[in-house]
Amino acid sequence: MSLVLRLAVGILALGTGAPVLRAQSPEVVVALLDTGVDEKHPDLAGALLPAINALDPGKPADDPALHGTVLAGLIAGRSANPEIRGWAADFPVRVLPIKVSDGETAKAATLVAAIDAALREKASVICLAFTAPASTAELDAALDRAEKAGVIVIAAAGHVSHDFGGFDSEPAAHSWVVSCTASREGPLKLPDGKGVAAGLARGECALAGCAATGETELMLSSEATPLPVKGLPEQVRGLSVACARAAALAALLRASRRELPAARIREILVTAGGLPESPGDQATERLRRGSREGVLRWAAKREGPDGDLYVAGVQRAFAPKGALRVQVEVGNLGGTSLTGRVELQPPGAGAAMTVEFKELAPAKRTIVDFELPDVAFDAVALVRVVAEGDINPENNATRVVCFPPDESGVEIHGLRLIGRREGSTKATVGARLRNTGGEAREIEVVAGIGESAGKDRLTLPAGGFADVELDFELPDELELTEAPLVFSVRSGGAQVALAGAMVDLGPAEFVPRFDGILLERSLRR
Repeated sequence: MSLVLRLAVGILALGTGAPVLRAQSPEVVVALLDTGVDEKHPDLAGALLPAINALDPGKPADDPALHGTVLAGLIAGRSANPEIRGWAADFPVRVLPIKVSDGETAKAATLVAAIDAALREKASVICLAFTAPASTAELDAALDRAEKAGVIVIAAAGHVSHDFGGFDSEPAAHSWVVSCTASREGPLKLPDGKGVAAGLARGECALAGCAATGETELMLSSEATPLPVKGLPEQVRGLSVACARAAALAALLRASRRELPAARIREILVTAGGLPESPGDQATERLRRGSREGVLRWAAKREGPDGDLYVAGVQRAFAPKGALRVQVEVGNLGGTSLTGRVELQPPGAGAAMTVEFKELAPAKRTIVDFELPDVAFDAVALVRVVAEGDINPENNATRVVCFPPDESGVEIHGLRLIGRREGSTKATVGARLRNTGGEAREIEVVAGIGESAGKDRLTLPAGGFADVELDFELPDELELTEAPLVFSVRSGGAQVALAGAMVDLGPAEFVPRFDGILLERSLRR
């Protein structure tokens, strides 16, 4: 199958009309910072640039662990099997393998050298499927250089080993880096952890054990069929899979939309898909589903407008007489103004509710209100944005769990740890606070570990938001590998909201993320 025909099939299946690609620009390079590569693998023929060994300069960048080889295949592998073929294989994309690890850990200094090598080789995307609990000033500076050069950086959000949750790992927590987590299908959940409608309603949510916090932006499937290698299982899974897929999507966007700046490519990458299908999780303020179909729509050549309306968020509040108010925020990702409507299908067989909105300009948002007078607080409603000329329906709809807002009147959203650095006792925690009540509230915010806490006082306007960042000191003599951080909001002398997560206190040692399955089997072969 030819390159154009192969993509044409995918585009026709999406219903976009004529199977025409954008004029493709010069080769896009994805720097894969990993365990090296098997340069002789037949499925990687034509997909690779000469590998670099940043771990042992001057030596071959071979890959006994096979981790890097599998990721290279997921990005741009040339297999004729569509289940194995890399997501960016049909675009002018090649992988630059840079070895930073032997499959155990990677040092921050090695990653810095590898990032600088990727910048010298004019990479457009960096894939870094490693995680560590802390960063270094040198690594932060290298990521800043990547941002300045317009290079998209993809990294794994990290793993959590407990029900208390955890924060995004480094380097995913860096503001420029796209933080990826892995997804699975499961029952929709209420905030108290109970299933919805006896588990009958299902949706896509973050994979158990994978971080999904206030900094996490993109959620992709954790499972893939790898290119055939002796000793590997037929299926691999883990955060590395999600990172490789995200890197491939970023690369094909770069190849097809070369006229767009890096910040715009990044925005499309993380917004082309919809909200997670378990909305209402206050921890995941920025998280969206990665969408290959949505990105391919942006990669397709078309005549006419390119407006792309999307559901940016859903909030709940009490309305008079006990009704539930649902506020739907709609954004325009495209470059053309669009006029449309929001449809809300209530639980059960009731008629859909519709609210029209006037022309929404590019990069702008609007809020549409609905009131549900008689709705069970464990039911699920469907929200959909409709507009003529919308090029991408993949981000137009979401399901809404109809639970009431917090009765205390204050919600904590997007809790995140900002800038924990190796060798430093200082840390910063941030969150967005929402006042769900009808009156302004004076609040005190306290956050930290143990007795070491930061504090702030502020006024939350009625129905409004406030972004809060608090500095605190890590305890000097803490002998634990991790400790709970508590974020508390008080008003009128009483606690009105509480959130928390575990802080990993380990060093800046970076480990690859395949959930151990691929590494264990390949190292034993």
